[in-house]
Amino acid sequence: MALMPTSSMSTTIPSPPLFTGDNYDYWCIKMKLFLKASALWEIVEIGYEEKNEDQQYNDAELKKFSDDEMKDARALSHIINCVSDTIFPKIMRASSAKEAWRLLQKEFHGDEKIRNIRLNTLRSQYDNMKMKENEDIKGYTSRFMEVVNQMKIYGEDISDAKIVQKILGSLDRKFNTMSTIIVESKDVTQLSVTELMGSLLAHEHKFSKYEENTSSESAFPSKQHKKSSNNKGNTRKNHDGSRRGKEQPQSRGKYPACGICNKTNHLEKTAITRESRHAITIRNLAIWRKIAGTNKRHNNRKLVFPMK
Repeated sequence: MALMPTSSMSTTIPSPPLFTGDNYDYWCIKMKLFLKASALWEIVEIGYEEKNEDQQYNDAELKKFSDDEMKDARALSHIINCVSDTIFPKIMRASSAKEAWRLLQKEFHGDEKIRNIRLNTLRSQYDNMKMKENEDIKGYTSRFMEVVNQMKIYGEDISDAKIVQKILGSLDRKFNTMSTIIVESKDVTQLSVTELMGSLLAHEHKFSKYEENTSSESAFPSKQHKKSSNNKGNTRKNHDGSRRGKEQPQSRGKYPACGICNKTNHLEKTAITRESRHAITIRNLAIWRKIAGTNKRHNNRKLVFPMK
């Protein structure tokens, strides 16, 4: 932003803002500050008394008329240079800074009825303001103060105490603890909006760090718990298997469990092992073959008839 030197002041002031037809209320506030810094706002707001040509004036009065006319010319020049080419035709016939200011005010400021309607709309927005679930403190307070500033532009008088109480009552539930601490530890009626925002931002920062630490720690125990559960399941399975293995010898039967085959349908001394069964099979087969061979020879004899 360019700086404009002033003849009456040793310092420089920023150049005035340009009005293009939008946001007149904001431009109006900025322009007022610029004209006050230039010592010209009084001549715009009140105007000046014009000299009567038929009347006689002393030198002091004539000097005052001359100074007022010069101030008015400078103020009118600032106003004209601070509007765009599309806005200039609306004020180009103004003969004084006061007249040019009133024309802009009438055109863009709106009449009292329209301003009251707009103010009532802003009041409704203010009453229904609530912090969104995923909204941060900076975003919410900026949105909140935008409505408050608009209300002030339209003439609403809102104290800091009322703003502080409204903000505390409209925060998300994760700030309930902080709101309670602020209300109990501080005098809310003396708490400024800036101090409140600082406290809330600090609490939000701590809360965010706590959530990050909690989320990072909760992920590791879940794996540990899963591993522990698997080990527990394996232990239970092994335990059950071992128990079943121990219970098998205790199953009911006619005889005690055999030490060779672990069965209960015979005595251990009568147990026939796999090897013994194989040996008995071979022996029986040999005996059977021997018997079979004897019978065959005997039958053959019966078939031999004596010669007569």
